[in-house]
Amino acid sequence: GGLADLRVIEGLLLGQSFVFENNPKLTGNLAMAVPVLLYRALRARVANNVALCVSGLPLLGQWEVTGNAADSACGCTLPWASNYAPMALYNDGSCIEASCPDCILGTTGSCSHPSTGGSSVCATAAADGSCPTGFSACDRCRNVLCTEPPTCQQVPSDAVPIQGACVDGVCQYTPQPSGAGCDDGNDRTGPDTC
Repeated sequence: GGLADLRVIEGLLLGQSFVFENNPKLTGNLAMAVPVLLYRALRARVANNVALCVSGLPLLGQWEVTGNAADSACGCTLPWASNYAPMALYNDGSCIEASCPDCILGTTGSCSHPSTGGSSVCATAAADGSCPTGFSACDRCRNVLCTEPPTCQQVPSDAVPIQGACVDGVCQYTPQPSGAGCDDGNDRTGPDTC
């Protein structure tokens, strides 16, 4: 099996339960590679894996974690995810992908396959946006209303409210010009401008 199938580590090698070191092909998030091991008190070394994201993990025991991918290089690399990080080089597994409507309980993703009763079996798209065989991309904007823009992406309160556009399940709004009036909702500040 793969790394995710590791369950029990018996014995030590060079004083470590396991070592991930100097592997330029090991990418993504350590939690995705060895999910079962992160919640066990282990002695491990994860070092000098330039494309491996390791920050913010619940590491129990004695972990030596050094020289891996910089936090600034890690993030969501899926353009259709609501938390897409265009500057990220490595997908750290944090993507929040809008799911198809009417997914059968226990399934999520932006690809769907019709099932009985009007629901769909849903699956996650591949990194290139393609759906698994037999699945098709769903309309993630179905029933999405974009009526709550962030502060500087809305018109002043005395004008007609702005309507955003849904793109791949995420609301997008046109920013107001710099210096345009706006309202931050705090009566003690002002005059508010973008």
